[in-house]
Amino acid sequence: NCLDGMVRDKIDKNIVWWGVNGQGIIKYNEKTKTVVNHFFKYELNSNKNNYDYLWTEFIQIAPNNCVWTGGYAGLVKIENDKPTVYNFGGNKLSFVKNLYMQNDETFWVSSLNTGLVKFNPKTGLFKSYVKENSTIGTNGVQNVIPADNGNLWVCTLNDILLFNPKTEQFSPQNIQFNGQKIDKIENFEIDKLNTFYISNNNGTYYKTISSKKYEEIKYNTSIIPAYQH
Repeated sequence: NCLDGMVRDKIDKNIVWWGVNGQGIIKYNEKTKTVVNHFFKYELNSNKNNYDYLWTEFIQIAPNNCVWTGGYAGLVKIENDKPTVYNFGGNKLSFVKNLYMQNDETFWVSSLNTGLVKFNPKTGLFKSYVKENSTIGTNGVQNVIPADNGNLWVCTLNDILLFNPKTEQFSPQNIQFNGQKIDKIENFEIDKLNTFYISNNNGTYYKTISSKKYEEIKYNTSIIPAYQH
């Protein structure tokens, strides 16, 4: 089992929420050293919609103290110790990978099956940007990161796109290393210096704000890591 994240409760500072891949969401009291509650759901029957949140991809906590996580089930909210699942794909599971909380009425959800989802947590209303109704080009989104001027960086399985929410247009970026496109992307991050990082099975690549091309990060293979995942 892997710990996907940990957040502290905004009301009771003794409470810590864990997102555990394979165990769901655990509410833990550090003062008493006890598990207060454990949230998970697992449905083995493949003939049904498998609304699992036993496997989590992340865990976040909103200013109103609602805990949010995602996974096969879709987007999961825990409010007052009651879980609610939001699936954006109808009969097709969302498989939510990540979440960017822009404000209390606008969440941007990354989904491997239902693209980029604009979700209002107050009303439950949502809009999915998929290849069938937009220029996103795919239904698989790994991550969303805020960009300048209210835009969003959207990481799909094979592209990095700049998304303008006002025009609803996606602009693909040049992501090449040694003349070859970087594809089958597993993760995308931007640090405080605005350096871009992309990783896939072949390696990890970066591009600084002043550079026009990606470089590969070279690892010292002579150093044996303490833990290998």
